[in-house]
Amino acid sequence: MDTPRVLRLRLFLMLVACIFVTTVSSSVSEKCTVNKYRNVDGRCNNVHRPNWGAKNSPFLQVFLEVQNESHSTKWPEASDVAELLSRLSIAGNKHLTVMSGMWADFLRLDLAIENTTDNGVILNAATSFLDASPIYNNVSCEDSPIRVTVSEFGYLKLTPCTRSSNENSDYSTTIHNLLILEHNRLVEELRDINPDWSNNTVFEEARRITIAQLQHITYNEFIPNVIGHAMMTEWNLNPLKRGYYTGYSSSNQPGTMQSIFA
Repeated sequence: MDTPRVLRLRLFLMLVACIFVTTVSSSVSEKCTVNKYRNVDGRCNNVHRPNWGAKNSPFLQVFLEVQNESHSTKWPEASDVAELLSRLSIAGNKHLTVMSGMWADFLRLDLAIENTTDNGVILNAATSFLDASPIYNNVSCEDSPIRVTVSEFGYLKLTPCTRSSNENSDYSTTIHNLLILEHNRLVEELRDINPDWSNNTVFEEARRITIAQLQHITYNEFIPNVIGHAMMTEWNLNPLKRGYYTGYSSSNQPGTMQSIFA
């Protein structure tokens, strides 16, 4: 498990990576239909550029301008940096428990899963949105510790994977279980309140609420405790207390940077 300081650094880099990158050129490859619910593969979040942030989109890349004189600079090896960091004394944090690492690992699976094509191109097999895709997008056992299927009545069913490349599978499975149980609890509540709803409507509404809860907990409770309220304010990450966000622009491209989640 990451130490509190390393967790802070990784989360900060994750936030920077997920800040929308402004771009102006893109072609529309498909038409989006009007739908109350988000697509599980992330398509059509932006109706003008349907594939932005969708499953199997390329990772975003950042190219920094390199000065000529920097070519002569000898940078330390990555292994040397890792060894140095491992020797640092890290103080504990009363606000962060083991559950913080579990939550962070689930967010990593939610935002970035490498998928290498036959010609060597590395794509993101997850959506670039915080949408609980590890339980709703049904990723492969290579990338997730569990498989999730949907019953005909809108419930989620959990099937443990016999193999997983995720080294923290036990930790991320904990959050998987919690969110699946919450989804199924919502299905029960919604069925009692709206007995006339179809199975699909019950499923989509429960999914919609579960995603909203995931986003709310992440931005209202998890992130402030990791990076601090001062940085939340500096980066304008605090959710609104009332009203709606008005800064949306269809030219802002959502995406995930590969190097941040390596």
